[in-house]
Amino acid sequence: MEIFKLNDMKQGWYAGNFTPTSYNTDLFEACYRTHPAGEIWDMHYHEDITEINLLVSGKMILQNTKLGSGDIFIIKPYEIADPE
Repeated sequence: MEIFKLNDMKQGWYAGNFTPTSYNTDLFEACYRTHPAGEIWDMHYHEDITEINLLVSGKMILQNTKLGSGDIFIIKPYEIADPE
């Protein structure tokens, strides 16, 4: 068994093709991260990986879709992540 600390990961990203990571893979990325209300972050996309997200609490709009607590949303390669 291996044990990792979320605080040791970069901005909450704990699985993917980067360092440090608890699980190295080029197939997907996983993260536990908090964003304060009103935070602005850039539109982006990935060419090769699928991004799997869980909105633990709060709400957001992505791809003109309202998301809320408990929603799991998957962004596939070349899909645009455009948070509002």
